[in-house]
Amino acid sequence: MRAGELFRAARYPQAEALFQSERTAAQKRGDQKSYLRLTLNLASCRYAQFDYRGAVGLYDDVRNQAVKSAELETAGVALINLSSVYSALWEPDASDASIRQAGGYLGSSSRYFASLKAQESAMEARRMDHAAALKAAREAVDAADAHGDSSLITLVWSRTGLMFLAMNRLDEAERYLTEAFRLRRLRKLPALEFSYRSLARLRLRQGRPADAWNLIEAAKASRAAAPARGAQWAWEADEAAVQAAAGQTLLAKQTYARALAHARTWRSAILPGQSSLLVSEVSAAQIAEDYANLLAAESLENGTGASAAAGLRVLETARLEAFQSELIYAAWRQQILGSDYARALAEMRKAESNLLLRQDAATLTEARKWRGEVSALESRMGVSFQNAGVRRPAAGAIPKPPPDEAWLSFKLGQQRSWLWIVTSSRTRVVTLPGAATIAALSAQLRSAIVSNGDWLTPAATLHDTLFSSLSPSEAGKPHWRLSLDGPLYEIPFAALAAPSPAGRRPLALNHTFTTVPSLLVPLRSSTPAQEPGRFVGIGDAVYNQSDSRLTATRRPSQATLPCFALSAGVTRDPGEWDLPRLPGAAREIQAAAEILRTAGTRCNLLTGSSVNLDSVARELAHPPSILHLATHVLAAPESAGAIALSRSSHPQDTQIVRPGEVFIALGRGPNGRQQLLSSTAVASRLRADNAVIVLSGCGSAQGTALPGAGLQGMTRAWLAARARSVVGSLWAQPDSSETFFKYLYESLVQGNELRFALQAAQTAMIRSHDWRSQPSHWAGWILVGKEG
Repeated sequence: MRAGELFRAARYPQAEALFQSERTAAQKRGDQKSYLRLTLNLASCRYAQFDYRGAVGLYDDVRNQAVKSAELETAGVALINLSSVYSALWEPDASDASIRQAGGYLGSSSRYFASLKAQESAMEARRMDHAAALKAAREAVDAADAHGDSSLITLVWSRTGLMFLAMNRLDEAERYLTEAFRLRRLRKLPALEFSYRSLARLRLRQGRPADAWNLIEAAKASRAAAPARGAQWAWEADEAAVQAAAGQTLLAKQTYARALAHARTWRSAILPGQSSLLVSEVSAAQIAEDYANLLAAESLENGTGASAAAGLRVLETARLEAFQSELIYAAWRQQILGSDYARALAEMRKAESNLLLRQDAATLTEARKWRGEVSALESRMGVSFQNAGVRRPAAGAIPKPPPDEAWLSFKLGQQRSWLWIVTSSRTRVVTLPGAATIAALSAQLRSAIVSNGDWLTPAATLHDTLFSSLSPSEAGKPHWRLSLDGPLYEIPFAALAAPSPAGRRPLALNHTFTTVPSLLVPLRSSTPAQEPGRFVGIGDAVYNQSDSRLTATRRPSQATLPCFALSAGVTRDPGEWDLPRLPGAAREIQAAAEILRTAGTRCNLLTGSSVNLDSVARELAHPPSILHLATHVLAAPESAGAIALSRSSHPQDTQIVRPGEVFIALGRGPNGRQQLLSSTAVASRLRADNAVIVLSGCGSAQGTALPGAGLQGMTRAWLAARARSVVGSLWAQPDSSETFFKYLYESLVQGNELRFALQAAQTAMIRSHDWRSQPSHWAGWILVGKEG
């Protein structure tokens, strides 16, 4: 059997051996074209076996050699494949850069132009630019049709249909998914079962469960007739959703459990950074959320605490795994895990991939061996919670909170939402209104607060909407841990007004709040952050060209740096940015340092021209106890496309700015150009081991909430950089928050934990009975992390 036939038969190791032999022979006889073609084939074998890093090296080699020998079409093909691999690695920056570079080598007449546009469409969809994704998809289909490539057409239309399904644009989803199904069935193309499953999802969304059942049965028959290597959890999740809609609750629970077990196993075989998304059209987060919804509904109907606890366990385990993936990805990007980890991960991918085709004892043993090796390496490098130095509860169990704590986990839905309430005595679940209702109430409260208007009425309304189902005992717990979802991340819980004999009072007077990535994240020891250590304060950087501290040699010169969109539709060179000076920031960090020095803390303050990317990196080389950043915080507009941003002209230093990405602005650097520290760079390039991070900037705690993965912003990025906890703001604060932080640091030096110190500062502001008592000055500060 020839190598190509072996590859199409999914016998990848055998195909790889033949391609390697033919490649060596081509190299010996000096046949450059054959050598490059066979190297591409060899890379595809590595890719198919989930050896992503091996595939990247080979594709990159082809690209470089093809460019040197002017084989530009071959270089373009290599770049398309590189983009695909980088997508699987969840390296969107590199994926975007590769596909754009490929566009420079492949014209519309190339037979590979369709593949280029198909990958471009997938890239735009990932960036949530749906119009650009649809445009590229249509161009891909036109080009594929001209070359008779029906398989590519069905792939593109399936992806497009699922994109519209995710947007709840059901008529458009119907059009594209039906066309993909028609072509696959008419021309006997592969992946027919995928079309059946996609249409089953659509029928469920359309409220047609009987049709969905028939389609899932057809998908199972199609898969039995033509077994294929693929995401087993994906079709199990689709089957479970259909069973649940048909009222087959017990069967659906069993199928969801299998799907989650397979997804959980497979998640560990995906390169770090996949976060909640797996290499599939179905995410592990979505499976967990659907399963948790089913268990919550069962608990409500039957009054069983066991179902409530099981639903919470499913949901919080998925959130924990998403957070751990971010920790592993950050370690991967910083090369902490090393070559041994890469080798073990590649071997585990192969073994897990083989399990999709066969379940014999030898394959199972091999998979278990490499799973254990990968887990051991992650634990040794400190990026796994399995050996985190904290006693974990029994596998699958929700730990019991301390008697004075209430743990609250939210899951929002379109029609109804869920709130799990966990205390030392019980776990139960209650219903809440849909996400849109909660988001609207939150927006009303925030608007009233930031405008210094009548905030107490919306604060009372939102409190009762969320917490009226709490018993007096539950509501009276002084310490609340919050596992949030969607628009809940924007709520200032400290300002919610609870009833009392004296009228409505802010919750901050009687409660502390700690937002956590998952209720299963092990608590760190509650050692006060103020014990003798090191404090680094950063503020009052040089932000504009009129600042007298900006010397002539540091003023920006004309340069060819990429651009970044300051606001939707407005593109400016970063060197032209003039941000207002923050003189109050210097007073803020100086006041904090004066207080902390009384407790023996060593303090180092960076202001003016000493604030830059390099100085921050130097300070974090040996992480301080507290890093206080009193800076501008910027966010890329949600509606903007991805735009390259770089410190230099070297491609490897380029970072792709995605919609909604958050930046710490560190002022003008040595070359006079504005320097930005992105949330992506924080997570992947910095280490803040066990440090407390204070982000005193406008909206520093904001970001994009992703299903199952939580809030993706600056607070989450610092946690991924292994910080202990992060204090951030939900909205723009005054130039100086000196008074608030004076209260906070005074409480810390008295020996209080950070959560108590934050509450003390908020309480002092409330009881001042002057301008400080307005919630705009205290309610926006939140604590995120692992504080005990």
